[in-house]
Amino acid sequence: MPSAPLRALLSYWLALCGEDALPDYRWVDPLNFRAALGFVIILERTDDGREFRYRLFGSSIARTSGFDMTGRLMSAHPASSYATEFAIASSLACARRGVPLYTERQPAMAEMTTRWPRLALPLRDEANNVVRLLVGTTPLDRNGRIVAV
Repeated sequence: MPSAPLRALLSYWLALCGEDALPDYRWVDPLNFRAALGFVIILERTDDGREFRYRLFGSSIARTSGFDMTGRLMSAHPASSYATEFAIASSLACARRGVPLYTERQPAMAEMTTRWPRLALPLRDEANNVVRLLVGTTPLDRNGRIVAV
């Protein structure tokens, strides 16, 4: 993982898994991954299962990007349609397969960031269906440092 917040989030998720294949979404306690908090997104699958709603959009991500998506659908994201569709498709793949997914994007029009590494970690319900994703993403500059706004 290219940044400390993503490493902290992955360690937290792995510890939650314990002997289970996937952790239950109700076990998530933000106080236990403070090192990653501003860089965390929690996505919840919509009723039709084809999209996600942002339950939480990290404060550091919101400051860097200039907007907060909390409560909104992924399809409403103001990024390019390509970036938005990729985010939806990769999130659906993570949820359907029930395995972590690491991606990186390099936004063409970004002024301060050169890449956004993203780690999506599936969370299940009591019926073992993936219903949420615990996601970490960090805006990095060309030297691999987190961009702080």
